[in-house]
Amino acid sequence: MRFMQTWWWIHPVHRPTMKVVGILLGSLVLLALAPAGFPLVFADAKAIATYLPAHALFETMSIIVSMLVFSVGWHAHRQILPGNIVLLAGVFFAVGWLDFFHTVSYTGMPDFITHNDWQKHLSYWLPARLLAALVLLVVAIRPWRPFVNTNARYYLMSAMILLVLLVNWAVLLHQERLPALFIPGGGLTPLKKEAEYLTIAINLCSAVIFWRKLARPQPFNAGLLLAAACVMGIGEFFFTLYTTMAGAYNVYGHIYKAISYLIIYRAIVVTAIEAPYQKFIESQANLARAVRASNMGLWDWDLVTSEVTLSAEMQQKLGVAQTVQPLAALIGLIHPDDRVRFQHQLNAIMAQFPQQTMVMDELRLRHQDGVYRWYLLNGEIRGNAQGQPAQMLGGVIDISERKQAEERFRCAFEAAPNAMLMVNEQGRIVLTNLQTSAMFGYTQAELLGQEIEILIPAPQRKQHQSEVQSFLAHARGRRMAADKELFGLSKTGRTIPVEVGLNPLTTSEGRFVIASVVDIEERKLAQQKIQQLVNFDALTGLPNRILLQDRMQQAISMADREHSGVAVLFIDLDHFKNINDTLGHRVGDLLLLAVSQRIRGALREQDTVSRMGGDEFVVLLPGEHSQGAMHVAQKLAQILSAPLKIEHHDLKITASIGIAMYPEDGVDFETLYQYSDTAMYRAKQEGRNSAFFFTQEMHEHALRMHRIENALLLALGKNQLALYYQPQLDIRSGAIVGVEALLRWQHPEMGAISPAEFIPIAEASGQIIEIGDWVLRTALRQLRSWQDAGLPPMTVAVNVSAVQFRLDDLPDRVMALLAEFDLPAERLELEITEGTTMSNPEKAIRQIAQLHSHGVAIAIDDFGTGYSSLSYLKRFQLDKLKIDQSFVRDIETESSIVSTIIQMADSLGFKTIAEGVETPAQLELLRSKGCQEVQGYLFSKPLPAEQLEAYVRHKQPLADQPQQ
Repeated sequence: MRFMQTWWWIHPVHRPTMKVVGILLGSLVLLALAPAGFPLVFADAKAIATYLPAHALFETMSIIVSMLVFSVGWHAHRQILPGNIVLLAGVFFAVGWLDFFHTVSYTGMPDFITHNDWQKHLSYWLPARLLAALVLLVVAIRPWRPFVNTNARYYLMSAMILLVLLVNWAVLLHQERLPALFIPGGGLTPLKKEAEYLTIAINLCSAVIFWRKLARPQPFNAGLLLAAACVMGIGEFFFTLYTTMAGAYNVYGHIYKAISYLIIYRAIVVTAIEAPYQKFIESQANLARAVRASNMGLWDWDLVTSEVTLSAEMQQKLGVAQTVQPLAALIGLIHPDDRVRFQHQLNAIMAQFPQQTMVMDELRLRHQDGVYRWYLLNGEIRGNAQGQPAQMLGGVIDISERKQAEERFRCAFEAAPNAMLMVNEQGRIVLTNLQTSAMFGYTQAELLGQEIEILIPAPQRKQHQSEVQSFLAHARGRRMAADKELFGLSKTGRTIPVEVGLNPLTTSEGRFVIASVVDIEERKLAQQKIQQLVNFDALTGLPNRILLQDRMQQAISMADREHSGVAVLFIDLDHFKNINDTLGHRVGDLLLLAVSQRIRGALREQDTVSRMGGDEFVVLLPGEHSQGAMHVAQKLAQILSAPLKIEHHDLKITASIGIAMYPEDGVDFETLYQYSDTAMYRAKQEGRNSAFFFTQEMHEHALRMHRIENALLLALGKNQLALYYQPQLDIRSGAIVGVEALLRWQHPEMGAISPAEFIPIAEASGQIIEIGDWVLRTALRQLRSWQDAGLPPMTVAVNVSAVQFRLDDLPDRVMALLAEFDLPAERLELEITEGTTMSNPEKAIRQIAQLHSHGVAIAIDDFGTGYSSLSYLKRFQLDKLKIDQSFVRDIETESSIVSTIIQMADSLGFKTIAEGVETPAQLELLRSKGCQEVQGYLFSKPLPAEQLEAYVRHKQPLADQPQQ
């Protein structure tokens, strides 16, 4: 089915022609069937009396049509004429001549050179038929395009003339050698019939090929050539049937031959004349539409008569009604400011004719309504036979909108906040604005026409020229700051840092570059300040953490290349907070500045010292090994410990230093920073004013501290904290006078965690306040419970951390809890360390006095291990001094310290209590020295509340139980 559709399908462009061809072929087929339907009328054996004149008429028609085919095809436009048209023309030239010789050689006509007979005229006839059929086949097969060789048409004509001469030579001079084609009384010979059948077959092949070409658009009229091949084939069929030369079939054959020639002529005319003419008409119409669409008005100025002929569009533009206008009237329509310039330009071109023939100008023309509009005028002068100017043809285009856009562009250009420059392809400045003058110091008049290099520093001019050429070759917008740093040159010679944005502009006047220039000098200064703030410490001017991290990465990369190391020193000033608290932050800042200068002065140029904040500094030593790092650390410690004079204060400060090495300890900034910080804290713990290398044990310790801190956040909520109580006894009577509440933590994974380990962490993280409140509340609740249970009155001693003690509302919190559990204040004893009181003695005096005024007892815990001032100690309203267990442990070998503490307490009116009493000997010595109270494993270990209650009720000492 698809094959049949493809085979029979006709492209729509051919369908109109094929409708006519179908009707024509149908009619001719019906006409061809008439002899079969009316044999008596069309009997071939019966000679037609007027056959000879009829034959001469039909052949004359065929000859005329053949020559028309030749004339039209041969004289058509050669450059674009397809070779097939020339081929038809040349071959039909020969066919026409052969038909002519056939006609004049026909039997009954006057003898043509030799005797006319049947054999002679058929010898001209048969070559003409074969030649006509063959040329249609070649035209059907050959592509429809011009000859490659422009002389091919002449070669073809020569061949056809030679062919005609050869046929005449054979017929006129050697007819006896030619085979017989017709036998009078016997009809056509087999050779004649076979030749006719061959001709029919060739025509049928041509028809089939032309039919296949109907499926696509063709540059020729395939439908008409198909009809010609079919009609010619039908005519040839009649020439196989006749038995007498003057019969009906012969007449039919000549009629159909003449019709086929006419169809070929029609196809030639359509292809060579009508189709090009139709294209010409269409192109004329398209040109007229294009002129209207382009808004162009055309004019023709006769220089002899000074009359100007205007197109309809031109008349409409000027608002005039007459097509022909005198020149003076049109000159009067030109704006006065443009008229003189235009006339001078015309006169100059006339004087230079014919070397100069073109005129172009932009000018304003007045419409009849009085409004001037801008036009682009183009014209060309043509000369006469004598070479004198005779005519000028041209057109005008309304460019008013473009001019308005240009004016808007100029206004925007002038109003732009940036310096604006418009530069042509030659690198010359054609437009600037006032901001350009303000930036570079030139007036606009001084800049116009100058090369752009006048604004570029000499070292950059050569590079600028190459970049301009590259930009124009690949023109596209370049935004601000999209390129490298650029500089401009002012009139005074000052170099100006600038940013330049570029945009290409193409107009009828050529290609331009619009440059937007911004002076970024102030911005660069601001950026430098921002960079200073971002990367450097505001107080000391040292690199901060961000810049240190960058330099650390550079140092690590260099160490990898050189197979060396990097040392990171973390420096923290010892007790710097005391200076801020006592002397003020101004002195503290001056001290930090002096310290930074000392550190910087002790380092190499390639080393980096950075301030991390507060009193922390980090030193980066590229290419350094561990021995060298320790040497630098010791040197810095020595330099920093030298006395300093800040304003009128003589100060001495030390530093704790932690050291981490790359790549041994870590391979990135964060790890090395963290590990050096960890090592610094170890130096703090080991007494300060020292330097320590990071070790894995430090790391593990730090990880444990971190784990404890995190676990401590959940300890209260998960009921992991508990209070144990250790009895306190009167040394004389042995009576229980109180208990000390001691905090214990049992973690499900880490097990029992010592208070000595987690209390400092809680203080550092701030969790101690919540924990301290819980301890105080729990202890008082338990005391209330014991009293309600009938236990004898006793005091509960609770340790208060330094963080808690500094709270302004501590007395209020304590009194609120006492009131909540309805306990007298004298039943509560708060234990604080010497360090807590001496960190801020004046506040400690006020805090103790307020608590004491409410009846709360105050005891100094671990007395003798800190640094107390006797003058402050006298001012503290204390109740008790607790002798540290370290002194009690050594009392049997060295008792002087315990004696001194007891004597001093007695002189100040304080009680004394010794902790950590573990042997009867220690007890006896304490009794002999005058100590009033004791506690320790000799009497009882710390007990849970229930066991403590049992111990008090039954007065069963637990000294004999295993100690823990």
